This record gives sequence, C-alpha cells and structure tokens, in this order.
Amino acid sequence: FVQNPTSVAVSPDGNYVVVGTDNGIVGFFDKNGNLLNAQAFAGQKMRDVTFSYDGEYVAAGSMDVTNKGYTYFFTKKGVLQWTSTQTNGVCSVAVSNSGNYVVSGLNFGQVIVFDKQGNIVWACQLSAVGNVIYSVSTTFSGSYVAAGSEDDKVYYLDGSGNVLWSFSTGGDVYSVAVSWDGSYVAAGSADDKIYFFDRDGSKLWEYATGGDVNCVSVSWDGSY
Repeated sequence: FVQNPTSVAVSPDGNYVVVGTDNGIVGFFDKNGNLLNAQAFAGQKMRDVTFSYDGEYVAAGSMDVTNKGYTYFFTKKGVLQWTSTQTNGVCSVAVSNSGNYVVSGLNFGQVIVFDKQGNIVWACQLSAVGNVIYSVSTTFSGSYVAAGSEDDKVYYLDGSGNVLWSFSTGGDVYSVAVSWDGSYVAAGSADDKIYFFDRDGSKLWEYATGGDVNCVSVSWDGSY
C-alpha cells in the first residue's frame, strides 16, 4: 500500500515504525516490518508523521487538494484518538512526552498546539499569510516550541505561544530540532547552513554545508 512515502518516523525504543504516504495512508509497523495497522484518508497527502517522546503516541499532519489541513493523533499501534481540521494545510507535527501536547505547523504561517484530547491550547501567527511552517519541534514537557519558516526565520516560543526570540537566516528554514529540555535549538536552512542556538537565542555556531539542509536532529542533552 505504501505509495511514495513522504515521512517516516521510528519510536525511541526502535520497536515501532510509522510511515505517511502521498496517497493519504498512515501505516504502522513493528520492528520486524510486520504491518500492525493502516489508516487511509482519501484525497489527502501526509506531510509529516512523528512519535511522542515515550513512543506511545503518533501524530500525523496532512493536506487535501483544497489546501484544507488535518492533524491526526493515534496510539503507537494505529488506533485513531482524534482528528482536528484546519482551513490550511498541516506541513509539520511534533509531540511531547506521553502525548500531552501536539504541535502542528501550517502552510499559513501559523503554529497550533493541542492537548491530549485534541483541544486547542494556543495558536500563534508567526509569519505572513502564505508562508509555510516547514518544521516544528517541542520539548519533553511541551513547555517550548521551535519552528522553521518559509520567511527564513527560526522561531522559539514558550508554552503559552509567546515568541521568545527569532533569528533570520539566509533562506527558508526547512528543519528545526530542540533538545529535550529546550536548552538548545538546531536549524537547517536553504542558505546551506546549520545553525545552533542556546535557549536565549544566542547563536553558538553555524556550519556551511555546501547545499540545502533539509533535516537536523539534536541529541537528548544537546551535546551533539
């Protein structure tokens, strides 16, 4: 059933794999490749899938041909818990520990945070209408959120949706990652650079790669 996978994630313990496809399927596998469950959402393209910190829950973000967006929340074995529909496409998702908070980044310059039951906790318009939020990341507790945007910026927000700081790169920010406690943030940009910040937004270093940086990751304690 897997037609052109668009996103893949592995649980922290390596026991589960989730795959999102461009024909609207979210597939759930065990570590041996056995299909545990599959959820199909006709007319949609899955843009991102991810596990919670403890690996117990999965979030998926999608959009349909009308640009309407959807955020889905599942158990690790693919049982759908809730769905939230947005007027604009969901391009990125992140989940805190135990699934207590789910973060969605929209192609409308907006970030939305939900609680475990699917209620909106807060929403923040980060950039101009039409700018894609390519990537979102959250801490273990969900107290901080990082976002990478088409307006070339990295944003860092607190647990109430207030922007604590932003940083302008030289291109679209395709990927962000935050350490478990929010002490460090990494970002990858279309300006061919990786950036690394502390929680106050001070740039600790940057590295020129020679090409677009589409994905970054940070170790648990931010050491790597």
